[in-house]
Amino acid sequence: MFTIEELDLLEKKYKLALASTDEIKQIDFYPSYPAVISEFMGSLTQPPWGVRNYKPEEESTIMENIENATFNEIQCVLTKASRAERFCDGSWRATLKEQKLDPVFKRLKTLIET
Repeated sequence: MFTIEELDLLEKKYKLALASTDEIKQIDFYPSYPAVISEFMGSLTQPPWGVRNYKPEEESTIMENIENATFNEIQCVLTKASRAERFCDGSWRATLKEQKLDPVFKRLKTLIET
């Protein structure tokens, strides 16, 4: 599981990453991310947030039912968000610009409060 302090730190990194999306540069068809975005996305694969045995194909189903997601399911979503850039250039930009992780953070707060 995770502590409120760990969640607060991750959320601070998320907010910094969100605030830095205008600093993303395009270099030869590839995005070049500011350090704060790379740091945030890298932290999503570290304990307690990331998991090795995630199934990326389950992410959309989890997100459709995010209000009932377990911590293990949240870990899968966070891991996929971080690793997506390896398979699709610009995934991090889309995730941040569309604030796709907002419902995830809302669910994490609910999980820690219960």
